[in-house]
Amino acid sequence: MQIVAEKTAKFDFFVVEAVFKVLYILHLLLSVNVYLADRREMLLSAFCLLFIGVFILLTRLFKVKLYIKVKKVVFLVLFLLSFCLSSFFLYKYAIFDSVKTLVWMSFWFFILFTFSTNTTEKQVMREFNFVSITIIAVVTVFNLISNIMLFVGYYAKYVTPQNFAFHVGVAPWGRLFGVHTDPNYACVYSLTAVLFCVYFIIKNKNKILRTFLCVATFINYSYVVFTASRTGLVCSFVGVIAFTVCYSRIKYNNKNWLKTIVAAVMVAVIIFASNLCIKQGWNITSELVLGNEFKIGRTEEEFSGDISNRRFDIWQSALEITKENRVIGVGFENVLGYANEKLPNTYIVNNDHSDFDAFHNVVFDILASQGIVGVLLAISFAITVLATTFKNYTHTHKSVKVEAALCLSVCLMVLVSAVFLSHIFYVNCPTTFIFWAYLGYFIKFLTLKEEK
Repeated sequence: MQIVAEKTAKFDFFVVEAVFKVLYILHLLLSVNVYLADRREMLLSAFCLLFIGVFILLTRLFKVKLYIKVKKVVFLVLFLLSFCLSSFFLYKYAIFDSVKTLVWMSFWFFILFTFSTNTTEKQVMREFNFVSITIIAVVTVFNLISNIMLFVGYYAKYVTPQNFAFHVGVAPWGRLFGVHTDPNYACVYSLTAVLFCVYFIIKNKNKILRTFLCVATFINYSYVVFTASRTGLVCSFVGVIAFTVCYSRIKYNNKNWLKTIVAAVMVAVIIFASNLCIKQGWNITSELVLGNEFKIGRTEEEFSGDISNRRFDIWQSALEITKENRVIGVGFENVLGYANEKLPNTYIVNNDHSDFDAFHNVVFDILASQGIVGVLLAISFAITVLATTFKNYTHTHKSVKVEAALCLSVCLMVLVSAVFLSHIFYVNCPTTFIFWAYLGYFIKFLTLKEEK
């Protein structure tokens, strides 16, 4: 063991970890493209990531002392143990899927989020930039294609090799899906790309690069508008205003709250006005010039009289499952099997639409999956993160203050979206990656001054 530890100490594993994160987010973004989702190539890509990820976790075991110092990790370890108890020892409806989820969660907690205390600022910044640029590039290309589909009026249903059906292009009822498997999730990582574009515009003075980033910002934001997603609209306000407030506090050296408030109000007005102008401008133009009859926007018929779009009924199912398993839940991947056997009349398996394997809310996901124990562990982890934030945020090293503000804004935006979507825990998707990776960057940026 000692010989292995000495040899691994001479190898720069941080490069491997940085490459892994870039490949991981690239894999996830490609897997939510309707034409690539569920293909054998993506399965092969997942196996390659699995191999690299397990290799990284094993190498970290030889330097475990450098990671145990990150006290927040203790709650994540306990959370995983709680997941194992719920998934494997009590209910065994989906053992293979539970194992997969356990592996991905280990990657999020112990590779994306956790940094060695020996990691330098230069290393973190280099990785941060590579991952952020990858997200901008891929998401912008996908949204450009999606917007072009809107302009040409393209719509189709695409069935994957495993018989999963997706909407492609612009739906006749007024929503742009584009090439993304789900427009609501797509809005969250599209807005993440918008914030990254703004960040690089601030940090770079090259006019050509700034022009490209401005165009990318418009492409990504206009996609969000054309999806007519309420989640996208809420996240627009949360993410952009949060970054505006944080950046204004940095720019004015935490002294002028009035200017910060004015800037936040102006940005809120701009978001509201731009959303309205882009949407209405397109509707008028498409009707008068292109002759399209449909308009971008949500209709009452789409919600069938339910403003929550089925979420209230889904959340009720989560409570029904929790009543039977208050302490440790039933395990996330076991939900459908448990509901079919024990609660056949509950909404997630007894409705006129389809079976729902998640609850479209991170709290209900944890409550039904891991019970009160899981919720308490998640809250305990959140408290430690908040404690670090309140203790260190205003004293963050000046060289990474803007980066810390960006990470905080992105994490807040993803966290708010988790009120309406299932991610952060259990679901292996781009937004889950973004939350854990940038929460990891955020905590690292906050503690760099202490480590120095």
